[in-house]
Amino acid sequence: MLVGTCILGYSLKIVKHLERNGIRKMSIIFDNIKRLSAQQLISIHSLEKQAGIGNGVIRRWETSSPTVANLESVADVLGVSITDLLSGNADNTEGR
Repeated sequence: MLVGTCILGYSLKIVKHLERNGIRKMSIIFDNIKRLSAQQLISIHSLEKQAGIGNGVIRRWETSSPTVANLESVADVLGVSITDLLSGNADNTEGR
């Protein structure tokens, strides 16, 4: 549990850092999610449904900050970490 808390705290710091450094940075998260979902042949709409978040929420991350809870849900569906979504280091091609 302590490791998860540390990662979550670190991820939240990254989100805040991105917020301070402009809207373009936020689209990195969306771009990473779009790439990962395409690799797994999951549409953004389907990803939102599987993650239990509202329709259009992920697309809004092009210009606004996601909540950590929503990032966690999306990361779980994609089989990656929140840090991977924020940094673009994940290359999950196994699919589900």
